[in-house]
Amino acid sequence: MEAIFSTFICSIFAAFYFICNDLFKIRGDVFVFWRSVFLVIFLLPVMPFLNWSYPLRFYMIIAGSGVLFALSDVFTFSATRTYSAAAISRIVVSRNIIMFFAWLFISDGYYERLIAHGYVLWGSMALMFISTWALVKMRHNPVSVKVLMAALPVIIFVTAGDLLFATGISGKLGLKEALLLTVVMGASMTVTAGCGLAFQSIREGQNIFFADNKWPKAGAANGALLICLVITKAISISYLENPGYFGAMVTIYTLWLFLLHKYWLKREDVTDPKLGFVVVLCSIGLGLLSLQIPR
Repeated sequence: MEAIFSTFICSIFAAFYFICNDLFKIRGDVFVFWRSVFLVIFLLPVMPFLNWSYPLRFYMIIAGSGVLFALSDVFTFSATRTYSAAAISRIVVSRNIIMFFAWLFISDGYYERLIAHGYVLWGSMALMFISTWALVKMRHNPVSVKVLMAALPVIIFVTAGDLLFATGISGKLGLKEALLLTVVMGASMTVTAGCGLAFQSIREGQNIFFADNKWPKAGAANGALLICLVITKAISISYLENPGYFGAMVTIYTLWLFLLHKYWLKREDVTDPKLGFVVVLCSIGLGLLSLQIPR
């Protein structure tokens, strides 16, 4: 049940996290850099109290996933600057099915355990497809080719990042272990985004690190949200056999996005909330199924 609870909390943070650039509307690479910097700054006080005696392989895996997440977030926030977070998110959910099946070939012995529990396999597949269908149909307007192309790099990088991130997690995590993951990932994101911004500054012939005067508020707000997001995500995945379950369950953040758009930002949204509740029910079902093969 820990996985279901932490995933539910993570979905709330994810909704606010993804809506950030709906509010600030600054260029994606600047946004990712400053939120990563603020993440590291916020966690400086806890660093001396963390256990750093992990093998080099662990740091390489988590840092590598941080690079992939930084790239996916640059594309995500650039896309949500043009399109809404809700429009991008309903395309990106297809990565959950990809991740679920990819994990069969990555995790030793998982395929055999899943086959031995046939109802878990077929039930999970059915709920994931229903959830994905509901998310795609939640908005009455069709998905445009432009939105699809904007979401494609996000799908590629975030899927690869999640799979790599999951391989670096061994055993059930506590708060200290999750904080360490967050620090390492944040440092990796900072370096990746910083190098990207330096390259773009040279290419554009101007310093774009301070390209928008909203960078302090945007970076601080999203950095704080990212800390909460990564901690709850890491704990959730550590309790699950397959990271695809986490991805599918956490998609209930799309319903929170609908509510935030409608009642907080006061924006008209053509999303069908009834299908949002279908996603919630599928997420609960996937959570219960995932517990049948505990990690």
